[in-house]
Amino acid sequence: MVKTKLKSDMLFGPVKMDIDAAETLDSYADHLRHLDEQSLRMRFGFHRDREAAANWALNLNKKVPDTTHVIWGTKNGWNELVGVCHLVISQGQAEIALSTSLSYRRRGISKALLDVAISYLQNRSITHVYMVCLTENTAVQNMARKSGFAMVTMDGESTVRLSLPWPTLESVAKESISNSLTMVDRQIKIHSDIWDRFLTQPKYQAIIDKQEPENGKD
Repeated sequence: MVKTKLKSDMLFGPVKMDIDAAETLDSYADHLRHLDEQSLRMRFGFHRDREAAANWALNLNKKVPDTTHVIWGTKNGWNELVGVCHLVISQGQAEIALSTSLSYRRRGISKALLDVAISYLQNRSITHVYMVCLTENTAVQNMARKSGFAMVTMDGESTVRLSLPWPTLESVAKESISNSLTMVDRQIKIHSDIWDRFLTQPKYQAIIDKQEPENGKD
């Protein structure tokens, strides 16, 4: 049980996912499929069936003229997506959508994903960025305000907009760090047992030994 807890608590990311890889779409679909009902509604702005949302994600690699999908994700120790920032870039502007698994809230995942997404767009001279969310989604609205977004509210729906400056050394550095994590993530996929090896190192094994129940008691 302790080992499972450790792997669940570990966070890795943000990493840029390969939208053309079936594994990416499968992971994204699984993430949406396991969101709670409210989180799924917040993600899309309306009630959506889980399987319908998953099927939508599985078809994102179908090419649409002048539209590019980019996915940044955060994973746990089981290599499961627990946070996603989905960018839809079209005609020089981008829409951002965020989702975080319920048990991973309040850990800064969405903020980290939003920050790297903004840097990614800024580095590609995408100047107009927006997010559409329900007015009740105050958590995303507050986070967007802190990131410099301006808000317009109409008919129960809020649109937050941000005009980005030209690339800066800071924006390039932020994306470079995440690109390094992405390279590590790809190596993890090649060597899928790396997490187990990592967790069985002496310093982690000592943590496990200390937390083992005494006298066979739970």
